[in-house]
Amino acid sequence: MRIAPVLVVAAIAGCASPPRPLPPEVTLIDSAEAALGTPETLARFRGFHSTMKGSWLRPDGSTPYSAEAWYRPPLALRWLKTTASVTEDGAVDGDSGWYRTNGAATATLDPARLREAQAMAVEYAILLVRPLRSKEFTLAYSGPSEVAGRPTETLRVSWRGAVTRTVHFDHETHLVVKTEGPQSLQGQNGDFALVVDRWADEGGLRFPVQTHGEWNGARRYDCECTAVEWAEPPPETLFLAPPPAKP
Repeated sequence: MRIAPVLVVAAIAGCASPPRPLPPEVTLIDSAEAALGTPETLARFRGFHSTMKGSWLRPDGSTPYSAEAWYRPPLALRWLKTTASVTEDGAVDGDSGWYRTNGAATATLDPARLREAQAMAVEYAILLVRPLRSKEFTLAYSGPSEVAGRPTETLRVSWRGAVTRTVHFDHETHLVVKTEGPQSLQGQNGDFALVVDRWADEGGLRFPVQTHGEWNGARRYDCECTAVEWAEPPPETLFLAPPPAKP
């Protein structure tokens, strides 16, 4: 006896089990990414260039600075930081990095400074959410939490098991409120936290334009982003160490 194909399909569909719910970390990442911009905008994002200004804070005063950053997913970051007496240029791209100070010869980042630079790049990956979909990151949902009285959802983020962060997303807006985790600073181990004080729309993409950093509970720096360009990604060659100066 022949059974009409449409009846077979209907029978199979009727017996199919309902789709499994997405893991909570996937749902959280989807919501956080949607909070940054439209799908069309996010599909165009391949990196950014930003200019910043702020102050390094000390118990006896502060030091103003200006900076530029170029980021390309998943973990390529170049920076240029300038104070009244020091200018540092450097980059990290995965497992390698370099720096130079006041125009001196380029040097390779030692293991401790390399890890610090990788941690900086991970912070950008977290804030921009989409890079976290790379296989280089491991995500685990940690449940509800609270930051300064604000209900948040918490995600544990690990880059290759080398850099870990606990990330707090606002329960209502799904934007990052705070990241925190162990980090070395100038050779000393401690607990670092990045707090986002303000988000703003930058050409259709929401971007953290005002942040501050805390080290072992004390406020260590303030940062204000003054311009963001993300329509064109930074070229890969930007993260390579510059050639030695000719004698």
